[in-house]
Amino acid sequence: MIRRFIIVVIGILALLIIFSKEDVYGATIEGTGYHYFGPDITENHSCKLAELRAEEDAIIKGSGETVSAQDWKVCTDPDCVLTEYRWTILNGMIITSDVTDRTITELFGQQVCKVTISANVMPIKKDPSFSATIHLNTNLYNG
Repeated sequence: MIRRFIIVVIGILALLIIFSKEDVYGATIEGTGYHYFGPDITENHSCKLAELRAEEDAIIKGSGETVSAQDWKVCTDPDCVLTEYRWTILNGMIITSDVTDRTITELFGQQVCKVTISANVMPIKKDPSFSATIHLNTNLYNG
C-alpha cells in the first residue's frame, strides 16, 4: 500500500516537472519602457506606449532580437540613389504580462512615464528549412 502511494506521488511530481508553467510558457522576464509626454500627448497614452516598449524589452531580454540591414546603390544617371533597408525581428512573444510599476518622473526637463512589467515570454522557434527570396525585374524605382 505504501509502495503504491510512493509510486503515485513520484508520478505526480514527474508530471508537474514535465508540464511546469516555465516549460510551457517560457521564462518570466522583467521589462522596462519609457515614453516622454507633454502638451501634445496625454499621460495615459504615453504610459500605454511605455508599456508597449516594456513588452518589447522583455521579449528582447527573454528570447533575443535579430537585426538585419541591406544597402545598395542604383546608378542609371549621374545621380546615384542609395537605398537602405533596416529591420528587426523579435524572437519571441508575450503570453501574459502584468504591470508591476508605473511612475511619472521628470527627465531632461520633460515628463516621462516609466512602466515596468513582469511577462511570460515564449521563444519562437525558427524553421531552418524556411527561406524566402524576392526578385525585382527593374533597377530603378521612384517612391
